[in-house]
Amino acid sequence: WPQIQGGYKEVWIPAEKAKGGRERRVPLLPRSARFSAQLPRHLNRGDEPDWVFRKKNGERYGERRKAFLAAIEGAGLKDLIWHDLRRTSGCRLLQDHGLEMEKVRDWLGHKSVTVTERSYAFLSVENLHTAIRDRHDSRHKKAGQEIDE
Repeated sequence: WPQIQGGYKEVWIPAEKAKGGRERRVPLLPRSARFSAQLPRHLNRGDEPDWVFRKKNGERYGERRKAFLAAIEGAGLKDLIWHDLRRTSGCRLLQDHGLEMEKVRDWLGHKSVTVTERSYAFLSVENLHTAIRDRHDSRHKKAGQEIDE
C-alpha cells in the first residue's frame, strides 16, 4: 500500500487528497502500526493494490461511506460519524499520550493551534475535575473509608 510507509509507521497523504492541499505524513501509533502490518494483503488484487480495507471476498468497497457504515454495523455501534474517529484520536493524543496541543495540531493537520484548542477545550475542564477528584480521593481515604473535612 503506497500510502502506508516506513515499515507501517506512517501514513502518507498526497497533496491532491489532503484537506488544504498540503502533503502530510502522519505517524501511526504503535498499536495502529501493528494492526496495519497484520492486515491480510492476500485480499489485494494486483490491479488495485492501493485499497487497504476490502470486503471479505476481496472486492473493494465502492466508497468510504459504505465501508464505514459496514464496519459500524459489524461492530454493533450506533450514532457514529466519520469525524468521531478524528475527535477520538485528538482526545486520546491529549489525554492518554500526553501530547502538547501544538503536537496534536500537527498530527491532525490544523493550520492553527487555535483551531485545535477550540476543538478540545472541553478536555481542560474535564481534566481539572479528574485532578480534583483524584487529589480528594488520595488525601481523604484512610483504610478504605472516605473521611470528610
